[in-house]
Amino acid sequence: IFTSVSDADGLASTTPQKGDWLNIVFSANPQDNSQSNLDYVEFRYGGQGLERPVKEMVKIIGATININHSKFENSQSIALRLVDSNGTIENSIFSDNACGISVDSLVLPSSGTDGGCASNVYSFYSNAMATTTPQIKTNQFIRNRLIAIETRNGSTPVIDGNIFTDNGYPIRI
Repeated sequence: IFTSVSDADGLASTTPQKGDWLNIVFSANPQDNSQSNLDYVEFRYGGQGLERPVKEMVKIIGATININHSKFENSQSIALRLVDSNGTIENSIFSDNACGISVDSLVLPSSGTDGGCASNVYSFYSNAMATTTPQIKTNQFIRNRLIAIETRNGSTPVIDGNIFTDNGYPIRI
């Protein structure tokens, strides 16, 4: 479990808040062909910041990470951001975040990306330039304030069999 110290201390006098901690980043060179698995992991009360640059609770850059039976809850911004990443996200729950998942591609690696769905600034149009195809399947997206799943900058995820309940938008492309 990755959570706020206020959530983990067991004291009734402390109340965890969205954005209590910044983020966790996983990165790799995509040519490494390495793979990691995160099973039954919980991420809560992270993702500090709604202003640019947005800080997502969990960010995966160029790494292949499979996430299964995990929970992403109460992120102040994006719960999970995939940037040029393969892997499968399945059987997991994304609830009470500003945004559930943002799938992105570094179209211009020198300039980075602007952070995704936490504002009304949209990415610029590009052809599908991503060479990765993450799979987002059989997850539940519940009460994500802005967007449950967002794709940006030519990213091409496979989105299948997910359940969307009371989100701002289920999917934005």
